[in-house]
Order: sequence, then structure tokens, then C-alpha cells
Amino acid sequence: MPYRHAPADCPSCGQRMEAHTLESHQDAPLTVDLCFPCHALWFDQTESLQLSAAATLELCRLIQARGEGDRRPLADRMACPRCTAPLRHVRDLTRSGQFFYYRCDGGHGRMTPFFQFLREKHFVRTLSRAEIERLRTFVRTVRCSSCGAPVDIEHDARCAHCGTAVAMLDPEALERAVQALGNARRPRPGTAPRPPALAVMSADARSPGVAAGLASGADLVDAGMAALGELFAALRR
Repeated sequence: MPYRHAPADCPSCGQRMEAHTLESHQDAPLTVDLCFPCHALWFDQTESLQLSAAATLELCRLIQARGEGDRRPLADRMACPRCTAPLRHVRDLTRSGQFFYYRCDGGHGRMTPFFQFLREKHFVRTLSRAEIERLRTFVRTVRCSSCGAPVDIEHDARCAHCGTAVAMLDPEALERAVQALGNARRPRPGTAPRPPALAVMSADARSPGVAAGLASGADLVDAGMAALGELFAALRR
């Protein structure tokens, strides 16, 4: 029987989500729905666990290419697009730190914000204390990658609004993901662009010009996603 995917409306804003067919670990393809204005994905059942390495990287590319700009705040109450039952806020733990999503208790699927998906797949990590101290020498505030609220890193390294710790895109994790594809055209190890936040916090960052690309109030993950766009461009060459 041919694969068929039922369209999904965003549980937050109610608009039809964009469906993207991707590779899975199995022979059959899977389709993931994305709402770019809300910066969120809908996974039917266990689709998030079925993503192949290529599919995960393709979702990262889509988030980088289409996820810019202001995000709509998520609704306080959201319903499953399959059964209309309320979605429940669930926290989970990965080696990269805590992440969350909104799950249908009927088993139909879950909605995951873009930032939480990147954390779940280990592309985002929490900054170390040493990195926070170095970052404070360049900027006073950053924008929370989870909710968008300003974070005064001079006083706290955690968002006062949602409690999310300041995080950044991990370029080494991205390089490992590319290498896992076995792509002969992948950039040589160590040649992937480095997010401005990582350059600022590296031990050899002494020049004021290094911090020029990281303005106060910037989202560190968004800054890293811009570098990710360069990595994808290199893969297409």
C-alpha cells in the first residue's frame, strides 16, 4: 500500500503545517509537519525516533533556511491535530541537557519547538561556566533561544521567564552528523564554520573584532544557525 500522510494543522496557531517527506531508518519514508511562524514541528507517533541521519540534518537545514524572524508565541492550550485531545507539556533529558515537547496522551504524536528539537538531537548544548564568564566580557544580554525573552547574563545564565539555560549551537556535533552520512563531498574535519558565540569564547579570542558578529541581545543559537547555512552551502559545492 502506498505511503499516505494526513495533513496536520498547527496545534498552536491552527494554520496548515508544511509537510516534508524524509528518510527513515526503515525502508518506508516518513513525513514531518512544520509550522515556520510558530517555530514548531509535529511528529506523528514515534517519527522523531525514526529519523535517519540525513533526515535529521535536512530538518536542521529547513529550520536554518526558513526559521528566521520573530516566532509566534505558543498558545497556552493546544490540542492534538489527530484527535483534538489536549497536548501535555512533557520534559525529557538527553546528554545535551533537558528538553521539552507537547505530547498527545492518546499516542498520536507530539509537537516540538525548533530549539527543543535541536537540543534533543544534540546540536545544542548548555554553555559551561567558563564560557559564560568569557561571554560576559563581550555582551551583557542575550536572547533566550527557547522563548525569546532577554537574559541578563551579568546576573544569571538562565532565562528568568522560562528557566532555560543559555545555550549555543555545537559545531562539533554538526560535523559529526555530516560525517555520519558518509558523504564524500562533506567538508574536511575542522573546516565547518564556527558560530560567532564559540569564536568569542575560545581561548585565542583576544581581538575586539571577533565579537563584532555577536551583538548584545543576540540569540546564540540563531547566530550558530547562520554558520550552519554556510556548512550546507559547502556541502552543495
